Amino acid sequence: MTTIETEVKTSKRQLVIHDGLAFLALLAVTGVLFAVTLFLFKSFSAHRAQIALDSGEAGRVALAQGRPAEAIADLRTALSYAPNERSYQLLLAQALGEDGRGEEATNYFLNLWEQQPGDGFINLQLARLARQRNQMADAVNDYRASIFGSWTGDGVVHRRDVRLELADYLIEQKEFGPARTELMIAVSNAPPIPELSLALGERLLRAGDEADALKQYEKAFAEKPDYALAYERAGRLAYRMGDYGNARAWLEKALRESAGAPGDAAEPQGDTATLLKNSERLLALDPARAATRPDRVTRILNDRAIARKRLDACVKQAGSANTGTQAFDSLGPLAALAARWTAASADSSRDALMRNDASLDLVRGLTDDTEDLTAQVCGAPTGDDALLLLLAHRATHY
Repeated sequence: MTTIETEVKTSKRQLVIHDGLAFLALLAVTGVLFAVTLFLFKSFSAHRAQIALDSGEAGRVALAQGRPAEAIADLRTALSYAPNERSYQLLLAQALGEDGRGEEATNYFLNLWEQQPGDGFINLQLARLARQRNQMADAVNDYRASIFGSWTGDGVVHRRDVRLELADYLIEQKEFGPARTELMIAVSNAPPIPELSLALGERLLRAGDEADALKQYEKAFAEKPDYALAYERAGRLAYRMGDYGNARAWLEKALRESAGAPGDAAEPQGDTATLLKNSERLLALDPARAATRPDRVTRILNDRAIARKRLDACVKQAGSANTGTQAFDSLGPLAALAARWTAASADSSRDALMRNDASLDLVRGLTDDTEDLTAQVCGAPTGDDALLLLLAHRATHY
């Protein structure tokens, strides 16, 4: 091989080595640049994700604390860094609604609804927004869609809460029949939780269903035998319904249990002791509660004496307080009533009452009419007269 050929061969070898080294260097530089770029990209992405997370959490907290305007700003920031995060979208729509921007909130929720029309939370928010716009039919339909929609977490609890909210809305709109229907469905599915039974009873009472409300109060203290508030509610309702025997028993139990409860326990209202005392007195005054005829006659005679005293006082009051036409207008009905008392005197002795049911009814009716008329002429009575007036308006006489 000649010297020239050797030199050419050596030169080619050096060129290959040089190019190889250059390629390796370029590859190394590219690798470093790629690693740096990847690091910077990941760092930037992580930073964006952290900003979205921080802003989203700030918005969630602001919304929970009743600051929807701040929540809107934070959630918009969160969505600018994480535009597809559904939880932030839902929170933003909710914040818009709570900030009074109902149209924006509705449009936002409707867009979300189109993606998930069966979502329970979205339908609930649409129901609330329809309420704000006084669109009752839409609100009720959205509430029902929410009840039958899908929920994350404990769907049973969410659906029950929505049903109760719907019942509250129907009561507010004086739609008592549909409200009772929703409440009875809730009752049929309710677990044995005394506080829930009490809440259902309160709603049923507001919906005009006293009998079922009372059942829920009884269920509440059956589930929790020391539940003073349930006894108190049951006692009040029994008193209102004229069931003074149960009213006395339950109000007495309420006071006893509340006396032994911790200081932060819910206690019966302040007039519970008065209602208990009234219940006991009503049981003593009411002729219908008498176990024997002599006892019934005794009660009727006692009530007659109370009513007659009230009539005499009212006649005196009307005669001294009014003159001229006013005196005639007030004393006229009182005078007619007094004449009835005089006419009935022959049939109102104990012997007559013991022998004759008609005499019992006559005297009892006269007592009732006296308490009713004197309340109209001389104002609301107090003491036993107030209780006799209550019996006159409620009791069934035999």
